[in-house]
Amino acid sequence: MSEGKFRALFEQSHDALILSTRTRALDCNSQALKLFGFTAKEDFLRTLPPSLSPRFQPDGKESADSATYHVDKVFREGRDQFTWLHSRKDGSTF
Repeated sequence: MSEGKFRALFEQSHDALILSTRTRALDCNSQALKLFGFTAKEDFLRTLPPSLSPRFQPDGKESADSATYHVDKVFREGRDQFTWLHSRKDGSTF
């Protein structure tokens, strides 16, 4: 697939898409900005991942510890499925 086709699929998706490393977001589409309450991609990409989640997840575990576990699992096994609470720029959770 060409870079142009990939970019079009990424940008035009109705789903929020975020490309990331283990520690930070590298890119996102407009749906991700909308979901998290950002207007500028640069602001979203400068935001540290822990500030996009409440301190604790519904299972009672701290978000930082749980995120490390799930990200490591994805890199180790290629995928993971879990429920997660995020925080918007205004602090509301979803």
